[in-house]
Amino acid sequence: MTPLSALVLLCLSFASTTLANVTPGFPYDSQKVRGVNLGGWLVLEPWITPSLFDNTNDSRIVDEYTFGQYQDRTKALNILKNHWDTWITEADFRDIAAAGLNHVRIPIGYWAYEVYGGEPYIQGQLPYLAKAINWASKYNLKVLVDLHGAPGSQNGFDNSGVKTSNPYVSPTFSVQSSDINFAIQFMAFVTIQHRPDQFSIEDHCRYLQGYDIGGFGYRPPE
Repeated sequence: MTPLSALVLLCLSFASTTLANVTPGFPYDSQKVRGVNLGGWLVLEPWITPSLFDNTNDSRIVDEYTFGQYQDRTKALNILKNHWDTWITEADFRDIAAAGLNHVRIPIGYWAYEVYGGEPYIQGQLPYLAKAINWASKYNLKVLVDLHGAPGSQNGFDNSGVKTSNPYVSPTFSVQSSDINFAIQFMAFVTIQHRPDQFSIEDHCRYLQGYDIGGFGYRPPE
């Protein structure tokens, strides 16, 4: 069993217990949240960055899944690296803070952490997420990591990573326990990677009780 899997099991075991309160790093009870979404960066969306898709000259390429499926992978990786390097930079975080905002929402797909079953997704996003979190810390901004593309697709639209034929029937995220567990593991990974010095195991589990999947907040019942 990997440490990450062990964390998930521990979280489940703590679910029925009372955990110590976690003091948030932002006064949510007294200060207004003013934020901006950094969409189209670590998860491709055709309506945000249409040129990335139009320039392939391939009508089959309609989402991030097909972006890696229907073109040379080295070429696709180079295109994505250039996009990741230039779409959002440290200057944007400086300007966001200077504009008086205090939060940034960063969409990312589960495939940044791991791909499985022969999926054609191209990886390389995680170092950019790490840089973004460091930039946010430098400019006193808080980060909401949005699992915008969940395993099995949470909505069947291209913004989940893969566009399915029937977005209201085909997605499996809400019905496959393996997809749900994979999503929890991803959020645990993000937490451990970027805040290992500030959370105990109980705090990790409490943190994971509220997360954002594809723009829809989820919180288990008390």
